[in-house]
Amino acid sequence: MALDVFEEEYNHVVDIHAFGICVLEMVTCEYRFSECTHVAQIYKKVTSGKRLDALYKVKDPEVQQFIEKYLAAAPASLSAK
Repeated sequence: MALDVFEEEYNHVVDIHAFGICVLEMVTCEYRFSECTHVAQIYKKVTSGKRLDALYKVKDPEVQQFIEKYLAAAPASLSAK
C-alpha cells in the first residue's frame, strides 16, 4: 500500500506504486506484507519507509532494481508520462 493512501492524498503515483507491487508479487509468488499478522504492522511498515521483505527474495538484481523504481516514494518515483 502506498503511503499516499494513508495520507489521503493520492494521484497517479499510487498507480505507479501499485504496478511495482504487482510485478513484485508475480516475481515472488507472494503477497506483500505476508509477514505481517495485523493491520497495525502493515501501517508501521508503510509509514516507516522500510523495504518490503519480499524484495529480498528477488534474486535477479536487474529485476529488483526495476521493481524498486516503481516503489520509490514520490517525488523520486517514475513519472506516468
